[in-house]
This record gives sequence, C-alpha cells and structure tokens, in this order.
Amino acid sequence: MLQAVIYDMDGVLIDSEPFWRESMIEVFGRLGLHMTEEMCLETMGVRIGEVARIWYERHPWEGKNPAEVAEEMGVSFESLNFKYGVFGAEPWSE
Repeated sequence: MLQAVIYDMDGVLIDSEPFWRESMIEVFGRLGLHMTEEMCLETMGVRIGEVARIWYERHPWEGKNPAEVAEEMGVSFESLNFKYGVFGAEPWSE
C-alpha cells in the first residue's frame, strides 16, 4: 500500500528554470550586472546562494552581499510563480 508521495516540483512537475533565469536577470540587473540567458545557463541547477556567490566572485557589485542577493532572487522567483499562476493566487492578495 502506498504510504507517502514526495513531489519535486522543480523540473519534475514544473519547469521552473525560466522563472529562475528571469529572477536572475532582474535582480542582478539592479546591481549593474546585465545577465544574458546564456550567462544564466552557466549556473543552471546550482543552489541559489551558490549562484549569487559565483556571480559576485566573477563580477563584484556594491551594496549587498551574496546572501542578500540570493534572498532577493528567491522573493523574485516566488513573485513570478504567482504572477504566471503556477502557485495560484499570491498569498497576500484577496
């Protein structure tokens, strides 16, 4: 008898990579690093904190540390998922 099911939405149920790329382009762009789709593909599948650290090492920016940038990418990613209806309505909307 089936006792449990584990879902991995990232790439199994949902192709979330386009959302991650859009988030990277948006967040890094605000820091002066103008990412291309090709640049985003270089870190595809890498954890978000590591992505921020890698790009900081390659192209240092001012004002925020990589952990703060990773947090911003996470927020941007979630917003895009709600915007495009992947997760339904935004939790803060009525």
